[in-house]
Amino acid sequence: MKVPVVAILLLCVLHCVTSKKSFYSTLYDDLGCWNDTNERAIPTAEGHPLLRDPCHLRLDPVDKCARVAHILGYSVFAVQAGGWCYTSKNALTTYRRYGPSTACLSDGKGGPLANQVYQIYKVAKVETYDMGCWRDTPDRAIPSLENLENLLVGDYKNRTNAIGKCVEAGAHRGYRVVALQDGGMCSGAKDAHRTYQKHGKCSEACKPDGKGGLWANQVYELDFQWIKHENGN
Repeated sequence: MKVPVVAILLLCVLHCVTSKKSFYSTLYDDLGCWNDTNERAIPTAEGHPLLRDPCHLRLDPVDKCARVAHILGYSVFAVQAGGWCYTSKNALTTYRRYGPSTACLSDGKGGPLANQVYQIYKVAKVETYDMGCWRDTPDRAIPSLENLENLLVGDYKNRTNAIGKCVEAGAHRGYRVVALQDGGMCSGAKDAHRTYQKHGKCSEACKPDGKGGLWANQVYELDFQWIKHENGN
């Protein structure tokens, strides 16, 4: 590679590395669908500061419930009736109390008196470094992750916490670089650290919200350490 090009790229990287943020990412197994009654198999977690929104309107209720369980130090949690969150220290031994159910919907958010139960097995603290704004074309510098992760389903322009969800999706897959474009579209790949500069130097098209711009990737480098999640049992 010619020296002037190297110099331009290095200057661009040095200029664009402007901030560092931290996120937490959780991985969990699906333990299936289980009956519940008004005498709950697992106590509710509703009322936690992260669960103040109406449960039936809650965005990403499974991941939000996972975060609450982790904060409380628990490994097993359940989602019921489209968004209700349940977790406790003893949930691993109580979730099967009323036997298996077939009433859970396919969206992973349970059903009427039916708990979709999950168990956290790994947690990571993810540090993100802003690598700046880089041009893109239809020949993508980094492939899209849209609709490949539960966190990334739906209209990305209306996605809440789009940066955090893209970072978490990338961490789930073990990627070291992710990017956001056009107000929230998430991209990532194992080799993204080698390809994000594919279409040239820093673009001025990215908006200040950190979610890129039209044909412009706001690129983030991830530094994460997976930690085995220990239940309080």
